[in-house]
Amino acid sequence: MAFGRCFLLQVTPCLSPCYRRFLREAAAFVINPMKGIARLARGDAWRVKSTHYKYHDAHRFPVKFSMSAGWRYLADKGKLTGGESNPFIDLFLVYGDAVDGERHTTPFDFFDVDVTFGLSSNQPFINDLHIVGRLWSTPILDKNGKLGEFGIYQHFNYYDSKPVIDGSDQTPYRISEPAALGPGFIFAGEHQKGLVSSWEQRLFLDAILLGDTKSDYFNVLERDYNMGSGFSLKSKTHLEFGNWGRFDLHVKYFRIFTWVGYKKSELKIDDLHYLNVQGDESDAGLFVVTPIFEVDLWKRCSLTLSGTYYHRNTHYKEHSDKESKTFETKAGLTYYF
Repeated sequence: MAFGRCFLLQVTPCLSPCYRRFLREAAAFVINPMKGIARLARGDAWRVKSTHYKYHDAHRFPVKFSMSAGWRYLADKGKLTGGESNPFIDLFLVYGDAVDGERHTTPFDFFDVDVTFGLSSNQPFINDLHIVGRLWSTPILDKNGKLGEFGIYQHFNYYDSKPVIDGSDQTPYRISEPAALGPGFIFAGEHQKGLVSSWEQRLFLDAILLGDTKSDYFNVLERDYNMGSGFSLKSKTHLEFGNWGRFDLHVKYFRIFTWVGYKKSELKIDDLHYLNVQGDESDAGLFVVTPIFEVDLWKRCSLTLSGTYYHRNTHYKEHSDKESKTFETKAGLTYYF
């Protein structure tokens, strides 16, 4: 969800300083448990400092954390009615700067994590999970307030869904790339005048070393997915509109090839645990487009509206091809810590 993704908390904007301090300490403990234990042991977790003390030192602890919560509608075969609705919670964390004009040789000195939890008994608890981390980068642009970097980035992407309850038996989407890396460009800039106050553009091309996707035919020992390798393309556009809000546009395309298929006679062996195949011999693609709008309501909270379009198509060597198109929408509140 957007770099401005947040946690939709239905809380008052006027949180007390003590409550905000507790939430920050709790979030830091989750990110770095050992440091959290050390702070508790030294008493730093509750020690009060001068009112002029800068609590969040972005250089020592370069973390941004936000949460969102609201309602999600998943369409069945792209229909406006007959879909499934359920509440969701989204967590978004950014460590470091995506682009700062410096050369970086320390792996993961920048990464961001975005995870969505679906609070429904019918849909997976983890609806999607996305991680991108910088392995290495070098500056390629530093001019007129614009910065640019070229680097090598590691990616983890995971989308999961199940057929809509009381709907068709079609699985809207399911794909993952747990091991992927490749080159990428990140550009950013700021404007003193105009509607857009700052912007960021990311472009990635990745080799999927290990991936898997939904299989429409292979179902052995409760496994209904094909494994393989392939490639992915990703783009993210982020626009900040001063104190009004922000806009994000994510565009992703995944292609996974299953190289080692099976013959139907192999499914008759006594112990299928030793069936050495990747699934149905196929190549599967998933095209995902997600626009996200945020409107600031007060200092730390915003209204978040988003939609996602999914287009899945799979070409099978031994079976009929499959294709599905659908969408989902989300609405909720966002809170920035």
